[in-house]
Amino acid sequence: MMINSFLQKAVVWTILSLCTVLTLQAQISVVFPEGKKAVYTLGETVHLRVFLKSLPETCLDGMKQSKIFTSGLKIKEQTNWKQTAKAQFQKDMTLEVISNKKKTAKLTILRKVDKENLFHQEILTLLTN
Repeated sequence: MMINSFLQKAVVWTILSLCTVLTLQAQISVVFPEGKKAVYTLGETVHLRVFLKSLPETCLDGMKQSKIFTSGLKIKEQTNWKQTAKAQFQKDMTLEVISNKKKTAKLTILRKVDKENLFHQEILTLLTN
């Protein structure tokens, strides 16, 4: 019985380790240079920077496969993707809160290609009327 329990733990540990390694290889993150606020109001401007770490074979032209969607937000300005290192990219964005009918606004970043699927969603809490 003790060996069976040990094997089960070893298998679980191996699976968790593999998931962690795969997650660290490719990811999307968002940074708010001025800090992310607890609550946003209608008409407020939001500045952020999107970081995308992809597979090593990803080139700048391949970043056209990355899509950005908004809900309750309007993209006022955005830079083109800029490669900062091998398979690492960034984009600066300025958004405006255009709707406060719902309690949240959403920014969704998606990259779907044959070899990887990346997804990240930022949710901003809105002050409702």
